[in-house]
Amino acid sequence: MTFNGSYFTGIATSFNSVIALLLPAFIGLVLIGFAYGLFIYVKSGSGEDKEKGKSIMIWGAIAVIVLLSIYGIANLLQSITGATGTVTNAPTTLPGLQ
Repeated sequence: MTFNGSYFTGIATSFNSVIALLLPAFIGLVLIGFAYGLFIYVKSGSGEDKEKGKSIMIWGAIAVIVLLSIYGIANLLQSITGATGTVTNAPTTLPGLQ
């Protein structure tokens, strides 16, 4: 099997398409988790509950940074390979539903 530029362009485009589709959902989940940690932190009076809420908020912030980094890497790969942002070999219709 020979590899050419279009092969890697297709991979980069597919990777970026999947990331662009899933990223808003993951960020939404992370923000809900961060809000939950904030709620625990504000609501609690004891030190142990405050530490639990603080830990959840820290992990939520780390998750947002990681997600945005993955998105940046996907865009970098797309720009390096010259991908256009669309998957060219994806089916446009499902055979059994016409």
